[in-house]
Amino acid sequence: AGDFTGNATLKMIAGYEGIFCGLSAIYTGLAQVMNEVFGRQVAPLGAVVQK
Repeated sequence: AGDFTGNATLKMIAGYEGIFCGLSAIYTGLAQVMNEVFGRQVAPLGAVVQK
């Protein structure tokens, strides 16, 4: 969208959003592996609430 509109601010915001999404995906993946390997909560992912 940034290239389509020529808006540099939109491109910068999209770049930061991509970095945030990538880092959160890395954290989630590492947390799942570490929690499984150690058999306890090493890195919190949030509680699953059963309804």
